[in-house]
Amino acid sequence: MNFSHGLTFLLYLHQIVLYSTPRGMMKYLLAGLAALIFSAFAFSSVCFAQTTDKSEMLIDTTFHAFGDPFVIEGTDVSIIPPAYFMPFVQNGKIGFVHKGAGSTIQVQILDSILYTFVAASFTPEEMLKQNAVLKEHGSILTNSGQQAEFFIISFFIKALDKDVEYERMMLLTGDYKRTVWVSANYPIIAKPVVYSVLKESLLTIEF
Repeated sequence: MNFSHGLTFLLYLHQIVLYSTPRGMMKYLLAGLAALIFSAFAFSSVCFAQTTDKSEMLIDTTFHAFGDPFVIEGTDVSIIPPAYFMPFVQNGKIGFVHKGAGSTIQVQILDSILYTFVAASFTPEEMLKQNAVLKEHGSILTNSGQQAEFFIISFFIKALDKDVEYERMMLLTGDYKRTVWVSANYPIIAKPVVYSVLKESLLTIEF
């Protein structure tokens, strides 16, 4: 599918993936108990309404971290989103959406949880139980020098009688008192355009 001619289809897929997750909820390991791994993006349909604003269809394929950091309200956590990603906060969900690319960024803060415990539960076996595939995992440093774990998982969404592959990149970092979890969703057909800018944005997380 030609990316420039598939924006309407991408927007349709975007609505589906944000209202659904691979089967089961995401879980992390803490004191032998499971908790969330795959968080559902339950955002208002207003965020996904098709727009005639041409700026919504623009994709900047280079990331320039010259904008002001977006500070998560009530915290000292900040991130610089890519160009044309619009911020929104609803029902405790904090993120950024690009309607044309069918892509989102979400920031979650888990208090009193070490990020290493969360990362330890992201195993290939656990992902398969959730109908997802762990495609990549490695240690990484954020732009501010914080240690982090970086994951990419893939899963399929049923849309228009087709199985459409999505990827979710996740960056886990934090300190002794909290986990900072940043994730980005995008359809595979948009990956050549959005992958680099999304990853660079995740690396701007500071706290």
